[in-house]
Amino acid sequence: AGHQAMQTGRVFHNGIEYPHLGCVLSRLLARREGLPAHVLLPGPIGGAGCGLPNGQTAGFLGREHDPVVVRPRYGDSPFGRNCLLACRLVEAGVRFVTVNMFQNLPGEITWDAHGVHPFGALDTCRDLVCPTFDAACSALLEDLDRRGLLETTLVVATGEFGRTPKINPSGGRDHWPGCWTVMMAGGGVRGGRLIGASDSTGAEPRDRPVTPAEIAATICRSLGIPPDLQLEAGPGRRIPLLDPGVRPVGELFRSAA
Repeated sequence: AGHQAMQTGRVFHNGIEYPHLGCVLSRLLARREGLPAHVLLPGPIGGAGCGLPNGQTAGFLGREHDPVVVRPRYGDSPFGRNCLLACRLVEAGVRFVTVNMFQNLPGEITWDAHGVHPFGALDTCRDLVCPTFDAACSALLEDLDRRGLLETTLVVATGEFGRTPKINPSGGRDHWPGCWTVMMAGGGVRGGRLIGASDSTGAEPRDRPVTPAEIAATICRSLGIPPDLQLEAGPGRRIPLLDPGVRPVGELFRSAA
């Protein structure tokens, strides 16, 4: 009760959760150059044992005025922090942000799970890499959605290849360029869609294979870039952005245009 009174000026009463003063500021004043109006560091106050709100949310003003929380939801990892930064950059008006999950391969625990030193084993994907990605990516999508930005922001999560269908003698999986997965969200993409499928072992595409060029064309469509655009490469020389005839993955979008 003391936390709420000091940070909202009101005591929790009749079920009304009053807003933090920083959240009131978010409601009353425009943001400066796209920056968050209220940032909560290093994170929300934990439970005080009395079952009452701590006065650090927007309360009845609505979640769109909640403070920005920096670490817990995105995860305590460079990738999580960079996904949070990516969200803020998009909010500030940056048109395109690329986030590399890892910068180095040998000596780091990454998706490169060959199972032999200096690479990781398969259990590192289960215990570390996958949870790191899941926390950061889901928080990014949630934050973009809460801020009304997901509809106009295409989020693409992809690697450069898959992993071998069979475990190698070292207990890992090696590079496999024949079949892998790409995730897309926002930017006009319909959620919950599965385009294409692999065979039973994930070795080869079974139906509706999609090429890297089609992924590029899909990103171009979301950005409003014509797939047949030609770029100037010097006096009298123009090079097509994409190979002739490459089309976006139209099934992903809400409209067929």
